[in-house]
Amino acid sequence: MAKGKRGNTRARRVGYELIKRDHVEGHPIFTLLDELVHEHHDHLRDARIAIAWNLTWQPDADGIVSTAKCMRANDLARELAPFDFVILLRRSTWKDERFSDEHRRALMDRALCYAARATTTGGDDAVDERGRPVWRTRKPDIVEFSEVIERHGIYSRDVERIAEALRKQGVGPFVACDRCALTPGWIDVLEAGVARKARCECWNAWNERRRAYTAERAAS
Repeated sequence: MAKGKRGNTRARRVGYELIKRDHVEGHPIFTLLDELVHEHHDHLRDARIAIAWNLTWQPDADGIVSTAKCMRANDLARELAPFDFVILLRRSTWKDERFSDEHRRALMDRALCYAARATTTGGDDAVDERGRPVWRTRKPDIVEFSEVIERHGIYSRDVERIAEALRKQGVGPFVACDRCALTPGWIDVLEAGVARKARCECWNAWNERRRAYTAERAAS
């Protein structure tokens, strides 16, 4: 009788880890989520949102890697756990020292933008037969290649939306200087004999202008 093939004896890698709201690590992340829902996503006040680390995302052939995703829980998942959405965060990116609090806020805000309330044909908020809200995920306003914009400018309504969003910031888009042209906004520095990445002075100046403009608008 032929012997079966021996399987891989190594432990299988775990791809996800649930982040707990009351844990010391999870508390600031959920605080950020709650702040953003309160400030910009009022339609999600009743949504039950879980957050989990993704431990396996790697860059694809084009060097692009997912850093955050928002997934809607289907009917079965809602029966098994009290969640309507799960936001997945790439742990290695979120915990990278080069990833600022402003980056984390923008990344979480972007993930929340995918979550939306489903509506009926009459435009009312949809509910299921148990009276629970029905949720959906929506697509981003624009998906475009940067080189197309560089060559042709604001050639479509989709690109115009991005340009308008930048104009509303009051400072315009970030433009890299000669020093950080190859890695926009980042430069290599040497501290105590150890090389690391740091923000370029041109990016810091642009970010300060943007912060000042945002604070001024909030106060007005």
